[in-house]
Amino acid sequence: MNTSTACCFLTPFGWAGIVGGAAGLQRIYLPEPDRSALLERMAGQFPGTGFGETAFKKTVRELQKYFNGGVPCFDCPLDLAPATRFQKKVWQAASAIAYGQMRTYGWLARAIGNPRAMRAVGTALGRNPFPIVIPCHRVIREDGGMGGFSAVRGIELKKSLLRLEGASIEE
Repeated sequence: MNTSTACCFLTPFGWAGIVGGAAGLQRIYLPEPDRSALLERMAGQFPGTGFGETAFKKTVRELQKYFNGGVPCFDCPLDLAPATRFQKKVWQAASAIAYGQMRTYGWLARAIGNPRAMRAVGTALGRNPFPIVIPCHRVIREDGGMGGFSAVRGIELKKSLLRLEGASIEE
């Protein structure tokens, strides 16, 4: 039986979503324009999930604060049970990247003590189920390019989030 709870909420960037369970936050869905597509994706990835009120109201408020240009303060528990040890190391290191700052995939690989693992770092970031809380959008390529971003609006959204934080990005 699935005991997860989900909700979606409107932001200036579109509809975002959150799923949480007894062990903590399970997934954050970045904003996208189509609410029904978001709900369908959430239901497909978390079948049997109840929609509506959530135990993660504070997290939703902090996400709304973020998407409206404020600096959030996240203290929600994260359900990291499905993650590999490598993913956990990458996500923990990415969590240390300050609001408005950017670091490279190489910097992150060196930070976890595996300087040649830049592609693996990118793969781990692409599987991050907690975007914004774990700020994978702040990681860019060595040459200043955006790299990847596995959101519905991809690189366009990544740039928008970095601009929202006041980061200086190349166009």
